[in-house]
Amino acid sequence: MRRYLLPLLPLLATACTQPSSPPVDAGLGPDLAAARRLLLASGEPIPMVVVPAPALLGPAPDATVARLASSATQWAAASFRPSTVPPLSGPHLVMRFSGGDATDGGGGCLATEPAPPMQADPTRLRALVCDGSVTVAEAVGMSGGGGRKAAEALVTDTTARLFPRMSAQDSPGGWSSNAPGVSLGGWWGSGGGSGVGVGLGF
Repeated sequence: MRRYLLPLLPLLATACTQPSSPPVDAGLGPDLAAARRLLLASGEPIPMVVVPAPALLGPAPDATVARLASSATQWAAASFRPSTVPPLSGPHLVMRFSGGDATDGGGGCLATEPAPPMQADPTRLRALVCDGSVTVAEAVGMSGGGGRKAAEALVTDTTARLFPRMSAQDSPGGWSSNAPGVSLGGWWGSGGGSGVGVGLGF
């Protein structure tokens, strides 16, 4: 009787082995991996300081920037809230706009002196992920157009560079839809299916 079970042993071993989940930072550089961990570990909206706030985004541009950035991280169920003063500890974002009448002075996470609203159309956004006074990661976005739509796209696109989606299906597949990566085990791959195996995401 036992000899009939021998061909089934490999299948039984495979069924009993649970594939290990890939780390949430697989396929990312160390800076973006650290930024992603901060994002996923946050249980409440993350403070965001906007310097200077573009006036063309409405009467409350700081809140608009926070809302637009939050739309780029819906896959992680994470959001941001406007803050006039960066916290001395813990994660927060600093969004530095420049273009026309405003220039990015290159300040870090705490060098955020109050500035009047930016009247010109923003053409450049430097977004920093901070942990207290330490810059964890940053991304720079450029806008080739003008007007509110271009400014809104500048915010969402730059935020997406800081926090790339984990997979095309918003599943923790360990890779970004904006950067090459590999997903191993029972995770979502670029083909839209799930199961054990290897999936490449681009």
